[in-house]
Amino acid sequence: MPTWRLAAYLEAGRVTAADVFQRLAHPCPGKGLIWCWPIRPIEQAREEGWLEKLAILLAKGGWIKPGGVWVYETEGKDALPELPGWRLARDKRYGSTRLLFWVREGRDERNG
Repeated sequence: MPTWRLAAYLEAGRVTAADVFQRLAHPCPGKGLIWCWPIRPIEQAREEGWLEKLAILLAKGGWIKPGGVWVYETEGKDALPELPGWRLARDKRYGSTRLLFWVREGRDERNG
């Protein structure tokens, strides 16, 4: 599995590394917090639109319940896209690391 497809996420108090797009393709009961960060190179994740793709998969599969938080780790100072169904609650930098805290809005899309 190419390392650029790996991401880690917190599930039931443990960190799991997996191909994030394969894992998120399956529905999941809504979580209150998910933290995703691409394994290097970050530039490739940015070029391939991971932020937008993950936002869609997390909402569609019910991974984040409304009001839940998704933390996405990246780098840089790029302008952020609009993510329908998500509100950027915080944009924090620690050196070159940038943490984006997104809050899921609305209702559970799995229930129509």
